[in-house]
Amino acid sequence: MSLDHRLRSRAFTPAAARDALNGVSVPQALGREVMRACVVRGIRYHAEFSNSPGVQELRSLPIFARAINARAIMSNIIPEAMAAHERPYCIWYPETASEETYRQLARRYPDMAYHAVRACAVAGYTSLYQELVAEHKLVPEVAVAEEARACGSKQIYEAIVGSPMKYAAMDDYTRSVLAKPRLSGLNGDVAVRPMLEMKQKFRVPTGVETHPLFSDDEDDDDDDMDLFAAITPERGFRETTFNITEDWGIGEVDSPQSCQDQWTLAMAEYLAQPLPADLPLGNKDILILAAAHMGNIDRYARLRRPTMVNGELACVVRGIYQDHFFATWWASQQTPGTYSGSHIVSAFNARMIMSNDLSRLSPDVPKNHQPYLIWYPDVAQESTYRELARRLPSMKLAVVHASIYCDYRKLFDLLLPDIEPDPALLQEAKQRDADGHPSYYTAALLTRAGELGLEQAIQDVADKHWATKRDYTLVSVRADAHTNGLYHDSALVRRVPTMLGDGQHVGIYNGVSSAPFDAYLWASVPRHWLPKEGDADKYLDYEEWPPREV
Repeated sequence: MSLDHRLRSRAFTPAAARDALNGVSVPQALGREVMRACVVRGIRYHAEFSNSPGVQELRSLPIFARAINARAIMSNIIPEAMAAHERPYCIWYPETASEETYRQLARRYPDMAYHAVRACAVAGYTSLYQELVAEHKLVPEVAVAEEARACGSKQIYEAIVGSPMKYAAMDDYTRSVLAKPRLSGLNGDVAVRPMLEMKQKFRVPTGVETHPLFSDDEDDDDDDMDLFAAITPERGFRETTFNITEDWGIGEVDSPQSCQDQWTLAMAEYLAQPLPADLPLGNKDILILAAAHMGNIDRYARLRRPTMVNGELACVVRGIYQDHFFATWWASQQTPGTYSGSHIVSAFNARMIMSNDLSRLSPDVPKNHQPYLIWYPDVAQESTYRELARRLPSMKLAVVHASIYCDYRKLFDLLLPDIEPDPALLQEAKQRDADGHPSYYTAALLTRAGELGLEQAIQDVADKHWATKRDYTLVSVRADAHTNGLYHDSALVRRVPTMLGDGQHVGIYNGVSSAPFDAYLWASVPRHWLPKEGDADKYLDYEEWPPREV
């Protein structure tokens, strides 16, 4: 079977994957990304496997060439004539080479000098580090400093953090070295060696490949795909923040959650503290989510990663809604892909409406950039909503909802004949009912619904009439409403704090929701109120928890 055919074949068996990552044999079918990751893992861990004919014939694919060359370097063999696309990024995991190997590697391939000094930080080669920095005129580099701190190379760490200026030259997100290093502190943007011990168990992939090797990739004869797999393909692994070894941390078992928790806890101490110039060793995702949720420009701009972490989009949307300045800053940023970008632009437009700024809202605003929630957490003046309805008639339903919430009766009366009242409007109107009597808005909506033959449908959010309606337009921001998108588990305390950014369930912010969940309490309650490792989460009911002290 030709290599081209093997790279197109998506056949997959767990046994073949295990043999690959354990360095036993090379699988025939290599069309699955998860299978290629298993092969890379096997190459990095097993020199004999890397040198085998079956692996060597894979060299024409750059990802395998880099893995083979990394394994050779760690085995104290410097590859001859490595092309730029064949040069590995990580040359210190799962083991380090000798000092002489790194010395000669930096001389033969000067563009790998930073890789060599980072390996020195992992291995504790202080003298070689000093030698290479002087010989290659390297700047005090923060990734090397973070690596030295994590691996106990105290002298290297102190030499870098004691410098008047520190620079970021190595980019672990893109596995590249910057041509012009930029000033930076230690900012948690490094996959230090201890983090590489975090493993994820491979899963059986199904459906089409999300990132196929070939643009003309078609359904393969080896595929056994049902309808569900076709709609929701399974890649066989979870894409991680870093992938400096190019194997996605693939293994046969998942690392314990406690391993991940320790990295989060180190950073969580700064949820309610100013950020230090140099962040501690840890996973800063919790700080990113908190900064986005609160709309804190300074913290978020410093902490954010090149691509959003899990839950970040919803937190950003909430932050934009809550803070006009955060929203305005986002207007100057390059928004993410289509799905994320539309949510961010929609939130920005909502924030501007609530701040009475319609300067960017013209009649040609796309439908997916038109927000529904335009009255919470702030309300605009009545004339703003009236002008909005004139410019964008497609937003009249949202404006009517806002007019009920704000008690803008004239605006409500003006637009009611132009819209179809729904259960969300009725639910909002009922908040103004008093003493068992319907409010002006409730009576008017029911009358209009009767004119349209919707007397029963308007009373039932589950009525089939609303089946094609966007779910989030039926969600209320009022905590006392029957259908609401607010989270109420704010009395929960956990050993490790979490921030909830949810885009899978209906949320008040045009389909997404963000909540601090237990992070607020984690930051403020006494440490002995938090559950100990292995204990269940605690709920602050002041009966069973916390323990009585007074």
